[in-house]
Amino acid sequence: IKFYLLQTLVFAKKNTCDGATMMVGICNMASLGFILLAIVILSIYQRRKQIEFDEQEQTAQDYSIEISNPPGDATEPEEWKEFFETRFGGHLTCCTVAIDNDLLVKALAERREVLFHIEEQLKEGASLNTLTLSELAAKIEHGRTFLGKFKSRMSPGIPELVGRLTVLNTRIQGLVQQEYRATR
Repeated sequence: IKFYLLQTLVFAKKNTCDGATMMVGICNMASLGFILLAIVILSIYQRRKQIEFDEQEQTAQDYSIEISNPPGDATEPEEWKEFFETRFGGHLTCCTVAIDNDLLVKALAERREVLFHIEEQLKEGASLNTLTLSELAAKIEHGRTFLGKFKSRMSPGIPELVGRLTVLNTRIQGLVQQEYRATR
């Protein structure tokens, strides 16, 4: 674009191209249609290949069964193994029974998280046995200032985490003693 200065007014030179013509629009639409068609064809091709690959690969799911609504007291895998082998013949390699122990699993997960936070605050190689942790927690709590006590309310330190760990250990010991029902 060339600019011509005529006194204080600036004029721009207009190019002599045709601009947007019908032929350019048709070409753009044809290109877009081709791309969309190619995407659809490739999507169908990929779906077929995925099914083909899945059928070629054998997984445990191909040989697994799931029992809906099992008897609540049927929690022994050996009983299930004997049942299937005598009833249907053949060999049962592995049997897993799902039980309704959500509270126990949640307590174990929380315990693992508390232990992780304790490990973060301890020096590397420090012992994580209960007696050592209790002794360390008592020393830290005994040496805390007023500001340290206030800070521990906001961000739990070793003494608070060890206390939580002790509560969780006791809770887990109680939950382990429970009998759980088989579930789907």
